[in-house]
Amino acid sequence: MSPAGYAALVWRRFRKRRQGRAGLAVLIVLLLIVLLRPVLASPLPVVCKYDGQWHFPGLVEVVRSVPLVSQVVGPSRPFGLPSFDARAAAEKSTFAIKALIPYDPLAYSDAVLEPPSRAHWLGTDDVGRDVAARLIHGAGISLGVGFGAMGVAAVVGLLLGAWAGYARGWTDAVICRVIEAMMCFPAFFLILSVMVWVDEPGIGHVIIVIGVTGWTPIARLTRGEILRLRDSEFAVASRALGATPRRVVFRHLLPNALAPAVVTITFGIAHVVLLEAGLSWLGFGAPPPSPSWGNMLRSAYDHMLTAPHLVYPPCIAIFVTVLTYNWIGDALRDAVDPRTGIAHA
Repeated sequence: MSPAGYAALVWRRFRKRRQGRAGLAVLIVLLLIVLLRPVLASPLPVVCKYDGQWHFPGLVEVVRSVPLVSQVVGPSRPFGLPSFDARAAAEKSTFAIKALIPYDPLAYSDAVLEPPSRAHWLGTDDVGRDVAARLIHGAGISLGVGFGAMGVAAVVGLLLGAWAGYARGWTDAVICRVIEAMMCFPAFFLILSVMVWVDEPGIGHVIIVIGVTGWTPIARLTRGEILRLRDSEFAVASRALGATPRRVVFRHLLPNALAPAVVTITFGIAHVVLLEAGLSWLGFGAPPPSPSWGNMLRSAYDHMLTAPHLVYPPCIAIFVTVLTYNWIGDALRDAVDPRTGIAHA
């Protein structure tokens, strides 16, 4: 069966799993929240008529949130200027559609540790920042770290695993010893030991460190699949026709060995979300005042007795996100496993 045909079969099996469909629906909602942050939680109006002209600052920021687009599309003037009071301008506009939560997640205010209300749906933190706005913008950090770190881990793991499985011999032995050495250390403490040496911890450093320390399970699975497929009929035929080793691996073997790795990557994203929250809690993740869920938990812990409403939003957000990826991973694992009882198409 071709990789495309196998992918279609896995998708049909995946759709039969209720928890897989539920997890995919929640993930789509989370991705939409991340994409629409400027119109969900921002002082910028979505649309307004200011000084006789129509402006679309919120929609412009949605477009700019797409990777690389911000390098081409500039902020909406004058609303995108740092010194411009966008919220006050929206109030004075003859027509304005405001964001659902018209607060900047980084803006301080005098409303300190307020409980949930109509003005602040989830209350405010110890410096008056809106918790709901920070929760929405924190989703972008958590999902970005999850996808980014596992993207790095996937590239390293797939390449090294495929190289080890196809080359065998001393190459395989060296890569396997490196994998075993890295797996001897608990992942969280290994990441902490690396982050200690970073001068200025930040999101980029978190992604790189988690990625370069989390590739070993992907490499082990990929190596095993490549070893299993290396002497299959289609691989032997490809070599007989004169295909180079690189073409055999990337054109024939690796596409057929991706399924177990994709399952591992899905579970890995859930693990990374927890890792990022733990690192931010300890001060090695997203630097304050970034609206990271881990930073929010750290602040909530410090005010647990006086403002218990701060604890629940980040805890629930982390729980739902991790559960979503675990549901998707469970459904994918059952879909790619031929021993499951799911009906084959």
